[in-house]
Amino acid sequence: MHMLRPILTGLLAALTSPLYAQLVAELNPVVVSARGYSQLASETLSSVTIFGRNEIDRAQAKGLVDLLVGEPGFEFGRNGGHGSTTSIFLRGADSKNIVVLIDGIRAHTDNIGFINLTDIPLDHVERVELLRGNASALYGEAAIGGVLSIKTRDGHAGPPKAYGSLSLGARNTQGLSAGFGGSVNKSTFNLMASTFQTDGFSARSSSNFNLDKDGYRRQAFSGMLKRRLSAATEVGIQTNVVKGETDYDAFSLSDQDVFESDTEVVSVYLKVSTNDRLISTLEISHSNLSYKDLKNGNLRGASDFVDSLQQGKSKTYSLSNILELNKTSTLTFGLSLTDARYDLSGYTNATNYRESLGYFIGVDKKIDRLGFQASIRRDELEAGRVKGVSHKYDEVSYLVGLGYALSGPYRVTATHSLGFRAPAPAEYLGTPTLRPEVSKTSEYGLEYRKDQTVFRVIYFDTSSKDAIYYDPNVFSFGNQNVDNRGLEASGKVLFQGYKVKVAYTRQNPVNTLLNIQQARRAKSFGSVDIQKESGMFSWGIKALWSGTRRDSDFSNRQLSSYGTANVYLSRKLSSEWTSRLLFENITNEKYEIAGGYNTPPRGMFLSFQYQAN
Repeated sequence: MHMLRPILTGLLAALTSPLYAQLVAELNPVVVSARGYSQLASETLSSVTIFGRNEIDRAQAKGLVDLLVGEPGFEFGRNGGHGSTTSIFLRGADSKNIVVLIDGIRAHTDNIGFINLTDIPLDHVERVELLRGNASALYGEAAIGGVLSIKTRDGHAGPPKAYGSLSLGARNTQGLSAGFGGSVNKSTFNLMASTFQTDGFSARSSSNFNLDKDGYRRQAFSGMLKRRLSAATEVGIQTNVVKGETDYDAFSLSDQDVFESDTEVVSVYLKVSTNDRLISTLEISHSNLSYKDLKNGNLRGASDFVDSLQQGKSKTYSLSNILELNKTSTLTFGLSLTDARYDLSGYTNATNYRESLGYFIGVDKKIDRLGFQASIRRDELEAGRVKGVSHKYDEVSYLVGLGYALSGPYRVTATHSLGFRAPAPAEYLGTPTLRPEVSKTSEYGLEYRKDQTVFRVIYFDTSSKDAIYYDPNVFSFGNQNVDNRGLEASGKVLFQGYKVKVAYTRQNPVNTLLNIQQARRAKSFGSVDIQKESGMFSWGIKALWSGTRRDSDFSNRQLSSYGTANVYLSRKLSSEWTSRLLFENITNEKYEIAGGYNTPPRGMFLSFQYQAN
């Protein structure tokens, strides 16, 4: 009995700690991206990773991809440090095969279907959901790799309060953010502004380029206001503005190369509830993006073979409906319309456009231990050049899935889906014979949930026909076939006051046309994250590793396997102030995630967070 007493005391302390209370929610969080409305993770058939505000704070990541790296199925390549060109690969799919949602609105992509993920500041983010697998049946064209859903900070219930943070660290990194939000009568609001800058390090690793430091600077503002007009009606407006400047090394030993990106988004919505069974939401959004590629302070000329200035405008109108048929059945249906224009200068000096119309319907049904879901969507798109050539695309996507709760803590799942991505305007105009990429995915999963443990294994099999790739040897786009099969394993457990999170992916991403491993995708990678909280103090360590990768589909260069680790600590200074310390790449590992480009060396970063009581 004397030997058991310390164990029982420790167990009781763990069960009553703030960490345990947070973990209960983290083990079975609410998921929105899987079906377009709120579900518990234990009810979804999709594989989803969720980061709430507490987890974002603990990780102290400097950017979105740094937060997600090591998660199942997630890899990325980056041409240098913060702000530089970043490509993500979700289950082997390219960045252009992933839909990014910001506050439920599809993010504006550029002329080649790319979105600059590096300019999304985590200070402004309340929640991140990473949905793996084909979701075209719900989110339409290009969602064949998955969905990255980002929710910016929302105004909380209760009197308005101030919050903010101050950070500084290695490479003259400085960050400052301030926000204010809350509720007044029937209105809720939130306002936030932030600035971030770092001197960085040389993006390039070869002496053939300018080896000066390549810095990054960013300013951002976000705001929201919503008002309850009645018990059944709510209106709201949201805006996000981000301006970024990235230094990089192009072709010269002496030129100063800078890439500027500005994005502005404004959206309004009307949400109406009918008889507590039907919720309809009408949203209208308008976004602007501007990319400037500068050499020594001026736009690059045609001799550099780039579109040195790109200005895009996009308007989106969407209507979504959630109908509760009964306590075990839900119907979703809706439509969306997008009109995007891209004004280009450089060697093209033209206006490209893309118009799309999509409509969908889906059903979820539970029968005792069995869960069933099905969705179907049709997308009609037209892309090309104003007063020039264009092409129309018309495709259908679908998803069917089953989940069955076995006796005890186990559940099995199975889904099959079909999705597609149509060529972006620049891709089509560069190669008018391009065909849409069509992707089929099958998934089979086994999940274990009991007490303070969650573990899930997913087998996935994806086959993509006519995948769209750029061939630098012939300066044009083409269709290729790619396959990827593999296993994803992930788990969370609370053990004697420790929170342990593990993730592992084993895959085989293959370009079947060229019969090679797809570029910058490893066959195996994973992470281990261990956290401990004790009173006002907490600490953690996150270790990452990745296997060898091919640098390009068109070269034999291999990127070596690597492993890194970050250590993070925090301490509550008072009820309103928290100090945090991050040791990045503590072993000072030298590695590449893009051939010829450096990655962050060892660094230390200190931050102070404020939240008014």
